[in-house]
Amino acid sequence: MSRTIILFVATSGLLLSSCSTEPKSYEECIEKNIDKAHSDVAAKAVIHVCGRRFPKKTYSDEEVFGQQKYISEEEFMRSK
Repeated sequence: MSRTIILFVATSGLLLSSCSTEPKSYEECIEKNIDKAHSDVAAKAVIHVCGRRFPKKTYSDEEVFGQQKYISEEEFMRSK
């Protein structure tokens, strides 16, 4: 357990100070840092830290489907 924590902290430190150019996306963060992971635990730490730095965006229904106009049942029946 303590070894996992040490690896996680070390990997997190590497991610935060690794390059002068910061990654601009989750994918770029993974690409720039996964090669530094020398174990499964370190790779999972890279994935975790990149996920924390670049959380997934959630979309509202309006963003996905556009602005919807809801009509009443009466209006729907008249439109047939």
